Amino acid sequence: MRLIKKMKSDLALTIEPSLAYPQTNFHQTFAFVIIFGQFFGIMPLHGITKKNVQEIRLEWKSFRFVYAVYNIFGAFIMGFFCILKFALDGLMLDKTATMSFYVLNFFGGIQFIIISKHWATIMKEWSFMEVSMRSYGSLISMKKRFVVMTSVIMTLALVEHLLFIANAFITSQNCTNATLYSGDEIYFRVAFPSVFTLIDYSLWKACFVEIANILSTATWNYTDLFIILISCSLASRFAQINHRLKNNKMMHEKFWKEIREDYNKLAHLTAVVDRNVAALVVISFVSNAFFICVQLYNSLKIRVGTIETIYYFFSFGFLVARTIAVILYGAWINDESRKPLEILHSVPSEHYCEEISRLIQQINSSPVGISGSKFFILTRSFLLKMASTIVTFELMFLQFGPLIKINTNYNSSYNNC
Repeated sequence: MRLIKKMKSDLALTIEPSLAYPQTNFHQTFAFVIIFGQFFGIMPLHGITKKNVQEIRLEWKSFRFVYAVYNIFGAFIMGFFCILKFALDGLMLDKTATMSFYVLNFFGGIQFIIISKHWATIMKEWSFMEVSMRSYGSLISMKKRFVVMTSVIMTLALVEHLLFIANAFITSQNCTNATLYSGDEIYFRVAFPSVFTLIDYSLWKACFVEIANILSTATWNYTDLFIILISCSLASRFAQINHRLKNNKMMHEKFWKEIREDYNKLAHLTAVVDRNVAALVVISFVSNAFFICVQLYNSLKIRVGTIETIYYFFSFGFLVARTIAVILYGAWINDESRKPLEILHSVPSEHYCEEISRLIQQINSSPVGISGSKFFILTRSFLLKMASTIVTFELMFLQFGPLIKINTNYNSSYNNC
């Protein structure tokens, strides 16, 4: 886009901003994902549909921000009631997943606001990278990929939530005290026992709890989706460099210098993104790993009914698949960032130069990828490490579980609703 300002003389001043260019960029492609999240109180940004990234802003006095605060507040209240229930009745190992669900989504909601605060800076860095790598072309199919991934993950999340509602509704029909309460009250007592066994039921409280639960569920699934899509975009850019290296017919030092500089810009962008999303990655993996452990432990329970069985296995399978997807897409960045080594090590001796040596040294000494606040970096081997960790915790649960109050009947916690 060229802005031409007419001067008093016959000369024309041409200004070509580095942040405005005709190719489809990440900011425009990812806008769909952010707008989708805003329906659930996530990423309360303004100016996200504007072409210029400098117009992105977080407005503290806006409905979107208030809605995001409501999401966080709802998760906090629900988590508080879960903790209070444990304080009064004792810790129940098989029910700790509900508490961790709300507590971790509370921190996840806060983290999304922090990311929103720095999103404009991230997009500026991303746009500078795209401008400098304009010769590689834009990622044409990326928007379609975003739409498909978002649709699949959030649709499966909706199915899981509907199964949760159906399971709670069917269970409420078999409740021993069903005749003492109205139909809607008995449902909420069954679905949210940590709340309505401690306070009296009323319609406005039920609405608050249901909305808080929906928003927390959306936040939980959106967190993994967000990490997957960010990782996919960064990895695709590294793949462009690898594609250029494979199709290269030139061996002069200038070409290798351009490759090294482009790689360095991508590595810097990945570091900027990692610095802002690392805490979200930790929340995601702590939440998913703990849920998998508890769900495996809950497999010891006796289940009655088709819906109950379908809900358990669908929920568990979806959780495992989502966790694996986050790891593999996150590891894709690291995989693509190391692929140049295969080509660099095969360069003939007569064409070997200092730029190649510097690039090899950078790749080997500075691993590139998304990390969990520097505690770990997402690689393919991390999948096996996480699996071994889950097995270890599962053995601990089986060993110390009998020391903690636990229900062996899946519906026993609902029988005194």
